[in-house]
Amino acid sequence: MVFTNSPSRNLSKTIAFTSKPDVNDLLQLLDIPYIESDWTLRDLTASHLRRETSMAPGPWHQIYVIVVNSIAEARQILPLLTVEGVAKELVFMIKYWGSGLALEHANIPRTAVDQVLTVTNLRGAHRYRAIRLTGNAWQDINKFAFEIAGCSHNDLRKLPLSGVRLGVHDFESSSWAVGDGLARWVALDSDQSVVPVVDSVDIHAGSLRTHSQDSAEDIHYLLPPVDSVIFSPTGFDVYPKNGEASLTRVSGSRNSWQLVSDRKPIGAEFYSLDENILAEVRSFEHINIDGVDVEDHWSLARILTQLAMAGVPLKVSNLNQNVGELLGTELTGALCGEIVKQDDASARESYSIDLRRSVMKQFLPRLRISDLGIGGSRCVYKTPDVSIILATRRRKLIPQILEQIERQSYSNLEIILAIHGDPTTSDDVELAINSYGGRLVRLYCESSLPFGMVLNRASEVASGQLLTKMDDDDWYSPSHIEDLVLAREYSGAELVGAPVEFSYLEGLDITTRRSHGGERFTDHVAGGTMMLSKNDLRQVGGWRPVSNSVDRGLIDSMLVAGAMVYRTHGQNYVLHRRPSASKDQAHTWDAHESVFLRDVEEQWNGLVLPAQFGSRVTGAGLFERSDEFLSIFSSC
Repeated sequence: MVFTNSPSRNLSKTIAFTSKPDVNDLLQLLDIPYIESDWTLRDLTASHLRRETSMAPGPWHQIYVIVVNSIAEARQILPLLTVEGVAKELVFMIKYWGSGLALEHANIPRTAVDQVLTVTNLRGAHRYRAIRLTGNAWQDINKFAFEIAGCSHNDLRKLPLSGVRLGVHDFESSSWAVGDGLARWVALDSDQSVVPVVDSVDIHAGSLRTHSQDSAEDIHYLLPPVDSVIFSPTGFDVYPKNGEASLTRVSGSRNSWQLVSDRKPIGAEFYSLDENILAEVRSFEHINIDGVDVEDHWSLARILTQLAMAGVPLKVSNLNQNVGELLGTELTGALCGEIVKQDDASARESYSIDLRRSVMKQFLPRLRISDLGIGGSRCVYKTPDVSIILATRRRKLIPQILEQIERQSYSNLEIILAIHGDPTTSDDVELAINSYGGRLVRLYCESSLPFGMVLNRASEVASGQLLTKMDDDDWYSPSHIEDLVLAREYSGAELVGAPVEFSYLEGLDITTRRSHGGERFTDHVAGGTMMLSKNDLRQVGGWRPVSNSVDRGLIDSMLVAGAMVYRTHGQNYVLHRRPSASKDQAHTWDAHESVFLRDVEEQWNGLVLPAQFGSRVTGAGLFERSDEFLSIFSSC
């Protein structure tokens, strides 16, 4: 919202904060003269912010400075800024630690022609990233903050919470909004209990916490969603450098926490985690929760959901019963799983994957709001239907891939089986197709059609909101599709997929694990794992009508269109590479086995499936080994 007329009132100078800064130091960094009487200090974490009415226009400011300790805090205060009004000059200051890597969450807002935007790193008593906007027009304070902290550059990440419009009245209840651009601040009546009716609000988030702060035993209140923009598996370290860290409650405090390693604190004390603390935690094998002195069950449970959403392995032998009730049976069971020995990186990562999957199904923002049925939202968010695009020339492999799809944990599935070439199938293949228990649509495409055209025909027939491509000769764990759907939700990426991390080289009869950088935004995923919406596929013109490089072509089209591509973990997918000389089993990507031997981190004899498959070894020596590379592997 931009106001062009000057107000007929005095303009204020305001510093809004989540923890009080050294104002003199702060303004010196900004090169702004400090006269104490000119400035209003506004604590956004105060128990109850005051406005005559939440629907009245906010004040007019000459300059408005927002100071936060993290992007996590910035996202939490967004609803509180909805009635802060407008300003001629806006400054957003984010405190950061160390290398400042956590600032990757901050966006640079769009500007108009007559505006000047500067981004600087400042160092005084603390280090700050300062984003400063000046111009002739009046700028809405909340919109400016949302541009920076709301991830509004990406359509999926700025989706409202299942159609529900939340109203909040203080910093604590705003944790339910988790960066939602439609949540707003609302006033309480004088008795602090009755919330006035506001047309733009469906439910008041404060009513979702009904406990008494004075009663440590009263646990009948709800945990808010976890902000998946801040807390996600992105950046999970498969091979951490450090061992164990422990969570401890700060002495004398009911709900203030500290992470400790070798009796030394890691970062600052905290009530709730943020991206700075998470960056420090990433280098540790696991966080030990055993022995934590619990007074505020809600506070500990919330921290556990944040750590779990980020995929941080947690050592929990005996979880407090009240905390367990808040977390729910499934998540509690995952928390108390075994974190196997440190030298088994695959098993440690598998524990993390189980943990994050359990918490996501319950605490991802849109799923959390919808599952609770808050504000009549139960019917608003629907788990998307997924169509599996399965194109094959190798009909004898159809039973194997159908069996894997039958085991998928995700239920809203259909298969578009595009048989490319000779439509004749053997009796066992027909039996497999007819025995498949789900929805299956069979297409026949002439052999002269390029592979990309076959994929286009299958995609047009598909009825699902989401499309995912699977290859007939590769291996997929039961959670493969479920994890892709979750990844699309928490990453906000338009296209998601897995890396080619595990490969079975049939000619050598070995399984390799290549090094990779963990979950992250990228420009490449395995073609046999890609998932995107049917609408997005149409928008970029579909698959390239060629015989080779159709996967690469689609990714390039998506990137040029401004889409984001996200790579999940690699434990749900094993690429099966047959010998290059095998004409009847030729791959559309004609790469030599040596390509899959680069940057190998681990290696096993035979076909060895990752821990997410439920069994590490499914058949060593299933295929005849080629002698071509035996000299490279002394153990073969």
